[in-house]
Amino acid sequence: MHWSNAIARELMRRSDEHAIATGTSISGRIHLGNAGDVIFGDGVYRALKKLNPASLKLIWFSDDMDPFRRVPAGLDPSFEKYLGMPVSSLPCPEGCCSSFVEHYSNIFLNSLKELGIEPEVHSTTEMYLKGIYEDSVKKAMEKKDEIRRI
Repeated sequence: MHWSNAIARELMRRSDEHAIATGTSISGRIHLGNAGDVIFGDGVYRALKKLNPASLKLIWFSDDMDPFRRVPAGLDPSFEKYLGMPVSSLPCPEGCCSSFVEHYSNIFLNSLKELGIEPEVHSTTEMYLKGIYEDSVKKAMEKKDEIRRI
């Protein structure tokens, strides 16, 4: 039995509604190493789909609030001035898109599409701006001592 089928069967024992959530930091060109999360998630998604759950989603989070930590090879060295800034604040490196994130996300999502992977896309920057994380952050702050113990 393939590992994804074993995981899918275990998940279906627990519930018939599933959201497979994956994410990638948008720090430059996406490669197999950081695309693996989505590819593995898609494997479970496809295995679950065969088992016909009542509800199923494959979600991809663009971790675009992450700081720009280093200038990747092939990128203009002038991008060094953006170190430490959220990648969502950076301009498009080639001037063809509205931002750094849009540029590299488009490349990534198009390559996934060639593999037949089409996740529901979410931007963490947009989620922060919409306040989606507020309740979770408040709850984590209220339970910080318990979280530390864990």
